[in-house]
Amino acid sequence: MISVDGRKVDGTFSFSVDVDRNVHPNVVSITGAIQTKMQLEGVHTISNGRYILRDVDIISESYGSEDETVVYGFTAGEYEVNWDISFKKEDKKRG
Repeated sequence: MISVDGRKVDGTFSFSVDVDRNVHPNVVSITGAIQTKMQLEGVHTISNGRYILRDVDIISESYGSEDETVVYGFTAGEYEVNWDISFKKEDKKRG
């Protein structure tokens, strides 16, 4: 379960943070994907207990012929990590 603009969404997300050191000042880009069966529009924030992504812009949608899941590609302006929360396999078994 993730949160999109403060509402609970059954889905997952992943993201990457890259630094372009070939330009000065260096440019940080944040890109990722949300996987869900829900329709998403006008997304600004994505979060779970560990990560918060802000200034989100959906840039693509991918559909599969045999699946109801939509993969939304996005960029984000900033991210935050809560280092006090971990998602170890042992933690998932306890929940």
